[in-house]
Amino acid sequence: AAYVREHGRQPVAVTEMDGDKTDRMTRDDWHDVVKMNDVLVGTAEVFRRAFVDAKFLNVSDFSLLVFDECHNATGNSPMAAIMRDAVHRLGEAAAGPRILGLTASFINGALRDVLKKRQDLEGLLQARIFCPDV
Repeated sequence: AAYVREHGRQPVAVTEMDGDKTDRMTRDDWHDVVKMNDVLVGTAEVFRRAFVDAKFLNVSDFSLLVFDECHNATGNSPMAAIMRDAVHRLGEAAAGPRILGLTASFINGALRDVLKKRQDLEGLLQARIFCPDV
């Protein structure tokens, strides 16, 4: 959040969303936060509750979702739930957000079935893994 505030090309309204703040928020509170800010920063769990559990927000209202440590988007993790239960449900015809997943290693767990793990993560995030030459 601080980086975006400091390095944005123009003044950028950024707010940090945490569990203490969001646990008591209503649908109207969430809509006000979205309307008043350009960037929302929070854990995947905070946004999973807003997108999936409470359905206070619609992912189609967002242009970009950034998942840090996206190798953790497996099983019933909050990142996986957002993708499965909010983004994928939009269908291919709907305009959903772009997805940017960041990780140092796309493998979570043992180094077995690496190709399958890569394909599963790419499928879940609707993405292609890119590794720059260093």
